[in-house]
Amino acid sequence: MIFAVIGDIKGNFSALDAIMQAIDDAGIDVVLHTGNCAVGQAEGNLTIEMMKSRNIISIQGGMDRHLVYYRRERNRTSNLEMEDQVLLASANEFVSTSNIEFLRTLPRQRFLTLEGIEILLCHGSPTSPFSFLTSHTPMIRFEREREKAGAAIVLCGTTTEAYYKWVNGMLFVGAAPVSKELMTSDAEYILINTDTKPWSVKFCQAPISVSSNY
Repeated sequence: MIFAVIGDIKGNFSALDAIMQAIDDAGIDVVLHTGNCAVGQAEGNLTIEMMKSRNIISIQGGMDRHLVYYRRERNRTSNLEMEDQVLLASANEFVSTSNIEFLRTLPRQRFLTLEGIEILLCHGSPTSPFSFLTSHTPMIRFEREREKAGAAIVLCGTTTEAYYKWVNGMLFVGAAPVSKELMTSDAEYILINTDTKPWSVKFCQAPISVSSNY
């Protein structure tokens, strides 16, 4: 099967909409998201509504979690960068209560099986949501994470550049944010094909339109 993976959305509904249109055109039904969907741009509500209506399989990212507990634990955000504190305060104002409750229900990790293949969806790494993997992470670290993963494919978020690595027969894939800049013409996503031998990973882009079909 072929399924899609998307990284941090950060409230960029236009980018998510572009990706979903491209995925629809390709006839792909399964979309996995590695967390952080609402905090960033001002389209957090639209983003979450599309995630719910399109049954995007997601987990709770670090900023999602901060937003869920913002009112109760605001003092815990003081260690964040000032820009992130401002974005959180803004998201707390405009993201609806029902959508915050949706974020609350998301797990930090999710195990699922697609056509007999076990997949681990995590925001950071298999061992911790606060411990991140990148294309530059030493292989010995990936080998240690492999021991804890318990899956054939591990999908991680929180990396600035998309990557994939084979680690002793286990496939690690890192999903970059759907958009690295506020004003950009393309949205980024990943396609994984498990019908090929070995499985293949394709980094894709979808043109962002000014208008939305949603």
